[in-house]
Amino acid sequence: MGDEWSRVLSSIQKAHQICPLSALQSEYSLWWCEPEKEILGFLEKEKIGFVAFSPLGQGVFKREI
Repeated sequence: MGDEWSRVLSSIQKAHQICPLSALQSEYSLWWCEPEKEILGFLEKEKIGFVAFSPLGQGVFKREI
């Protein structure tokens, strides 16, 4: 997964140089916290917001009604 996130981070950096980004949206939950390892530090440093997609793990916490 490291190489994939390195490519993602490189793409984000290139895009940010061309046109400053205000936010990035990515999946982020208790089960999928990969952005935490490499992406969030860069976003914080560059003052780019982060919008979590599917923060409740795609319904893992839901109950049947």
